[in-house]
Amino acid sequence: MTNGTGTEKAMNATEDPKKVTVWITPGATPSDPPTVNPATPITLFVKNSSNNPKKIKWECTEKSAKFKVNFESGTPFDRPDYDDKYPDSSEPRDGCVGKTYKYIVSVNGGTPLDPEVIIER
Repeated sequence: MTNGTGTEKAMNATEDPKKVTVWITPGATPSDPPTVNPATPITLFVKNSSNNPKKIKWECTEKSAKFKVNFESGTPFDRPDYDDKYPDSSEPRDGCVGKTYKYIVSVNGGTPLDPEVIIER
């Protein structure tokens, strides 16, 4: 998977049921924010089921790009920030169910984008 079109494959429960890959595509210029795929809020589940995604892996479509992901107002994970060196989240912590978490994505220091993660049971 080298581009955003791999997201559906990455979300396929038969391939990796516990991880969702979020593809980050840099904007055309540094003043254009990046895009993420899937573009809708990502829903993770804490319920024990092999078909429910429990982790996120952020990956950039341009392998040489430097990206940063930052949860500024609380995080459901063990860390508030991720990047091209540490792209994998933990499973959501206890007490996160029913909450929405905004995060900020930037690539190569450019204009950020702020998508969401939703934690459900």
